[in-house]
Amino acid sequence: LQAFVRLQTAWDTADRAVLAALTTRTMFAELEPVLDARASGAVQRTDVVTLEARVVASEASAAAAVATVLFTGLIRDRADAGAEPFKELWMLEREGADGWKLAGQQTLF
Repeated sequence: LQAFVRLQTAWDTADRAVLAALTTRTMFAELEPVLDARASGAVQRTDVVTLEARVVASEASAAAAVATVLFTGLIRDRADAGAEPFKELWMLEREGADGWKLAGQQTLF
């Protein structure tokens, strides 16, 4: 759960160093153009009101471990709006002693 909030905060503040540390190289390469396209100085703030996580799949090999986690909860994207439900699948990878890194994300409707 802490990784979700940390990644969300890094995304909101466009903190590329934190995003690069918490994502795989491939995932970070996908995020960079989106960050580049943001209006200069644009501030985003996402409040995570409630958050639940459930591992829905996992596998491990000698080289890496992969887990798919379903995140659900309520988030607020604007201070003047109510919290809205969300549902996302995150694919996480861990190689060797490295911590878990975001390798993919899919929003579910």
